[in-house]
This record gives sequence, structure tokens and C-alpha cells, in this order.
Amino acid sequence: MLKATRELGNIHQIHDWLNLCAQSNHHTDGERLPVDLSRLSYVSPLGCTALLSSLRFLDKYFYLDTKVPYVPRIEDTNVVSYMERMNFFKYCPDDVRSTFENEMDMEFLYGRTRRNKEDSLNEITMCSSDTDVEKFDSSLKRILKTKGLAPNQVSNISRIVTELGLNSVEHGKHDEEVSCYYCVQSYRNGKMEIAICDSGIGIVESLEPHIYSYDDDDVVRKAIFTTASSHSHQNRGKGLPDVKNVALMLNNTEFYLRTHKKAYQVYSDRVESIQSGNYFNGTYYYIVVNT
Repeated sequence: MLKATRELGNIHQIHDWLNLCAQSNHHTDGERLPVDLSRLSYVSPLGCTALLSSLRFLDKYFYLDTKVPYVPRIEDTNVVSYMERMNFFKYCPDDVRSTFENEMDMEFLYGRTRRNKEDSLNEITMCSSDTDVEKFDSSLKRILKTKGLAPNQVSNISRIVTELGLNSVEHGKHDEEVSCYYCVQSYRNGKMEIAICDSGIGIVESLEPHIYSYDDDDVVRKAIFTTASSHSHQNRGKGLPDVKNVALMLNNTEFYLRTHKKAYQVYSDRVESIQSGNYFNGTYYYIVVNT
């Protein structure tokens, strides 16, 4: 059974959730896989996106027998209303959506009039091409300009998202299907969260056969700090180093990722492993900018 905790917010909580998802390796394809979300009461943009991406991946192999979050009144602000606003139910597996619709008055949420928040929010969106990345970049720039950031800051943050998006589209394939999701949320206190998740094989599995390395952490370090690439004869591999350079030029920026078996925090001079666990598909990028 996959049993979510009360919160899926920060990179540590996401790592713990994905570590649970890795237990699915002990199940046989086609089996019923219980997913207990009953305690879940908060998800961040990263949490909502990572939950979506991981459930989409698991749904390829199992029937997801979902237990929905406890919500006393659907009319009140709650985790499910936030998930609906963030487009979770637009993209989630059919069996998951059906369970929510059978257990709750989801028509109330679907029928709400959504306020126009395009100046502060880009809900979860599927990204499968360079054109989709360009659309995301345009949305992000609008949000940044609304916050009053200087043009050079807008350009810098835009480069981060463009490079991560292109990287996820290129490497985020599973069974030849690109499954990459992104979102951005800006808060009144100046904080901004950017999440990009895919369900590919991950940085280590993708890059390790093509470079010399002494362990998994070294593979991730080379992906971030060098031009190492799985395309040895092409001009590739500059994306992640550029993200690192730009992100860490910004003041008060935190850069995290979860891939292969570990969660990492990226600093100007190193990549630090902050949690270790079991292998699960996907790379999950999380950037927090305090503007």
C-alpha cells in the first residue's frame, strides 16, 4: 500500500513519497495497488505535480485503488479544491478520477468560476514538445513581469525554466511516450515555486552508460556541472550547467531535484545528496525563488 502523509510539500516529503512508490516493484503488473491519500491535507505546486506524475506512471501497470483525502465540506478551501484548481483531475488516471467523483461532489469543484490568476499562477500543464516549453516560458515571463522584476531577472529565470523543460521533454520519455508536467505559483510574500516533473528513466540511468563515473552522485554532479551528455556526438549537455549557473546567480534561490534513488540540493560549488532511498522513475526539479 502507498500511504501518503499529511503533507506533500518540500523535496524531503516528495522523496519519501517516491520511495513509497518504489515498493510497487514488489507487485505484479495488472494487480490492484492501494493508494491511501486519506491523511493528505496539503500539497505544494511540487507536491501536486509529483503526485500526478507518479500516479500516471504507476497507472500504466496497476489498477490504482485510491482512498481519497478526508474533506468535511467540499465547499470549504481544502486540499482537493487546490488539486482541482491546479488541473490535477484534468490529467490524473481515469481510475483515480472516478474514485474522487464517486466519493465527493466533484461537480461542485468542476463548476466553480475560476478567477483569472494568469499573472500569478500557471496550473499544471502537460509538456511534450519544444512548442509547449515556449508556451510555458511565455506564461512564466508574464508572471515575473507582473511581480515587477527587472528585465535581466526575468530573462535569467526564464532561461532556467526553458532549459529544464527542454531537458525533461528530451529525457522524460517512458515507453516512447513523453510525460512531463510543469507549473509555477507566485505568492504575495514574494516567494515563487517552479516545479517540472517527468517519468523518464532519470539522470543516472540516462547518462551513466556514456560517461566515466565512480558512483550515482558523481553522475548527477557531472550532469549539473559539466557538459556530460548521453548524446556523445552531438552538441548537447549544456542545459543543466546553465540552469545551475543562472539559478545560483539569483539571490535567495534554492535548487533541488530528485532522480534515481536520491534527493539533491544544488549549490554553487557542489551537488549535495540530502536523502537516499530506492529507485523510482522520473526526475523532479524544484526551484524556489524569493523575489
